[in-house]
Formats: sequence, C-alpha cells, structure tokens
Amino acid sequence: MLDSYLKQGESLTTLNLNNKKIGDEGAIAVSKKTTWTNLTTLNLKSNRIYAEGAIAISNNTPWKKLTTLNLRSNRINAEGARALSENKSWTNLTTLDLSFNWIRDEGASALGKNTSWTNLTTLDLSYNSIGTEGGSGLSENTAWTHLTTLNLSRNPIGPEGAIAISKNASWSKLTILNLSYNQIGDEGAIELGRNTSWTNLTNLNLSKNKIGVEGVSAISKSTTWANLTTLDFSDNKIGAEGASAISKNITWTNLTTLNLSDNNIGPEGANAISQNTTWKNLITLVLRSNQVDAAGVRALSNGTIWTNLTILDLSQNYFGDEGATAISRNTTWTNLSTLKLSKNSIGPDGANALSKNATWANLSIFDLSYNSILDQGAIALSQNTTWASLSTLNLFDCLIRDEGAIALTKNVTWTKLAILYLSPNNFVGAKGISALRARWPQIRIRQQFSV
Repeated sequence: MLDSYLKQGESLTTLNLNNKKIGDEGAIAVSKKTTWTNLTTLNLKSNRIYAEGAIAISNNTPWKKLTTLNLRSNRINAEGARALSENKSWTNLTTLDLSFNWIRDEGASALGKNTSWTNLTTLDLSYNSIGTEGGSGLSENTAWTHLTTLNLSRNPIGPEGAIAISKNASWSKLTILNLSYNQIGDEGAIELGRNTSWTNLTNLNLSKNKIGVEGVSAISKSTTWANLTTLDFSDNKIGAEGASAISKNITWTNLTTLNLSDNNIGPEGANAISQNTTWKNLITLVLRSNQVDAAGVRALSNGTIWTNLTILDLSQNYFGDEGATAISRNTTWTNLSTLKLSKNSIGPDGANALSKNATWANLSIFDLSYNSILDQGAIALSQNTTWASLSTLNLFDCLIRDEGAIALTKNVTWTKLAILYLSPNNFVGAKGISALRARWPQIRIRQQFSV
C-alpha cells in the first residue's frame, strides 16, 4: 500500500499517511524520497514510528519547502525528538505536531535548542510526559519568534516549568497557550500573571492545575493580556474568594469565553461574577459543578451586561425548582442558543417556569437531562411558544413516560426539532416513540446519555 504513495513524482505537495501503520520501515522509505522537492505538508500521524523512523525523517534535506509536519500519536522518544530538532533544512516549517509521543524532558530540552525553525508558528507537545526540566528547556528557545500557538497540555511541568515559560520574552506573538493538566499551582500561576511579553495572547487554558486564590488573583490582575478572548480555569480550587478576584478584572474587555466549572465558587462567587461590567462581549459562560444555589442563579439571571451570551452551562449545581424559576425570568440573554441545566434537581414546577420564558427565542440546544421533571414537567414544556429555533432537546432520565412524550408532540412551535434524548424503553415506550416520530418525521430519538 505504501508503494503507491512512494511512486508519486516531484509535483507532490501534500502527503497524507494518517493511520497507515507504516512503522519505522515505512518512515525510512518516505525519508529517502529526494524527488519531493515541492512537499509542503507531511502527515505521519498514528503510524507506530519510533526513534529510528524519526531520525530517518529528520535526515531528509530535499524537503526545503516543508511547512507542516504531523507526527502525532507515534512512539517517538527523546532520541527521535533530538534528531528532529537538529534538522537544518526545514527553514519554512510553520506547524509541528509531536503530541502523544514519548519525548519527555530530554526531548523537550533538545527541541528548545532548535535554531532552524525560525518561521514556526504552531507547536503541539501535549501528552509527552514533559516535566520541569523539559518545560525549562523549551522556555530557553529564542528562535521561534513567530510562535503563536503552544500546546503543553497533560505534561507535569509543575510550578518551576511554568515559571520558566512565563519568563520567555521571544514568543511575543503568542496568541494561544495551553497549560492544562500541568500541576503548576499558585506559584506557577503567579509568575504567569507577571508576564509582560504576551500582549497578543487571546486563548489561555489553565484547567486542572491546582490553582487557588493566590494564583487566580495574580492572573486576574494582569494588564498585559488586553486581547484575551478565551480563559479556561476549570477544575481548579479558586472558591468564592477566587471568583470574586477574577470578577474584578477590568482588562479583558474582549473576553468571549469563560470556563470556571468545578471550582466550588458557590452562590457568593456566582454573585461576584454577575457583577462584572467589563466582559460585555461574553458569549460562553461555563459554571458547571460549582455548588451555585438558587440565590447564585438569581444573581446571574438578574445581570444585564451579557447581552451577547449564547452558551450557558449551569449543569450539576442542584439549585432545584427555585433556581430554575429564577433563571427562567431572565430578560437579557436574547441571543442565548445553548442552555445546559443537567443534574440540578429540577422538578415539574421548575420545568413549568422554564417553559414560560419568553426571552430565549434563539434557543437551539436545551439540556434538562437527569432532572425529575416527570410527565407533568413534559406537559408544561410542551406549552412553550418561544423556542422556535429549538433543534436539540435532552430529556434523558427525566422520568418521562408515554404520557409526557405524547404531550410533547402537541407543541406547535418546535418545528426545527431534530434530536431528542429520552430514557430507555422502561420509561418511554413504543406508544410514546411512535407519537414523537409521527409529529417530527425527521427527528432522531436517542435513548442514551449525551450532554
């Protein structure tokens, strides 16, 4: 099978061998193609390539026009990474994907010493077991002055690695930085907050890093990242105090996406977030699993600043009917298209309140899964006349039976409904399913969990 690819001539510009399992032998054969002088894109993802194959690829000199090299999901170790870093021919390389390999600290440090890829803009080293030493080694690179995207997710670089990276002054064009799952803690976050070089940063992912109040406070006080549009701070430990600190930020006027899920911010934190007046361009807000009660939801719902909000995720907060009623009274989010309220202990009364909302005319995706709204709740939802754009409705494990399913078919507004999630047949039976298909012939009824 590889032979057919190897027969291609000098006009070849793109070669895609994704998941062909060519191994080192195949990589060596590819590397010997000296006629592909016009090659710009080489995809060798998922091919069981080890160090030997990577070394062979790195020794190729005719591919001087190469701009994109994808070696994701192979078995390249530090030796292979070192060989790649020493290549002097790929001076036009802009994108390198080495994610899901075994390069570790030694390999990362070797890459950091590269001086040839002066046009590199995108580097993905996620899932490589890179620790503190490797993070520090990468930070010493001064050649990648055009770097815009750096992905180091799922590497335990720790506080010291983050500190080293934060001090790099060469990557002034950096726009996307992913340090999720890196165990950087408060110490690392504090130093990141002090960075003054990344004035073009738009996307920052610091999820799952054991960052607390001190760390998030330092990040929120940064005045350098005025262009920030996306901040993922999920699954840390900032609490209400940290949420209050971040809410006081006045620099991120371009922020469109904020993810604070799994941070135990509670009602006090939600109230603080709701009072921010800087994030007028906010489009996506994720506060899943934060112990936000009805009072916190009420504060969010009463906010009048986020007129552009389109996606709101308040799943797993267990605020009950009172919280559902509070959010149903919102009159500001006229552009809301996705609302996720899964696992919130909402019953029939809450569903009834939500069904009466007259503001969310653009609502397209509504997730009420794992709430015991029962048939009464389904009947109430069926009377909604506002959600004319609704395309996906998730009522999985809402304890709805045939009566509720049949009631849903009475709705005359949801003409665009295409996907409906319901519980298995021990709840909604053949009679209910038949009625739903008769009402919406195009509908896909999925009887499995999905959020």
